[in-house]
Amino acid sequence: MREIVGGRFALQDEIGSGSGGEVFKAVDLDDSGASQVAIKFIKGHPDDPTTKLFFEKETAALARLNHPNIVRLIDFGWHEERAQNYVAL
Repeated sequence: MREIVGGRFALQDEIGSGSGGEVFKAVDLDDSGASQVAIKFIKGHPDDPTTKLFFEKETAALARLNHPNIVRLIDFGWHEERAQNYVAL
């Protein structure tokens, strides 16, 4: 079975990883067209002040973006099984 994130995103392949976290290609199961999305898992423990600040700044910045050539924020939250915050783009 595919790993489900946020109750609606089915992970597929890992796209890449870096200092900020890991990024996966996923399918949005709530979308009737089964849209492709990217899921980014944020590195670091969520109780760590630096990680918490990074996550808050990243989601706030993404939420403000509105341009057809820039990725948009779809969802964000906590993934219990991985014990990591995630961002769906």
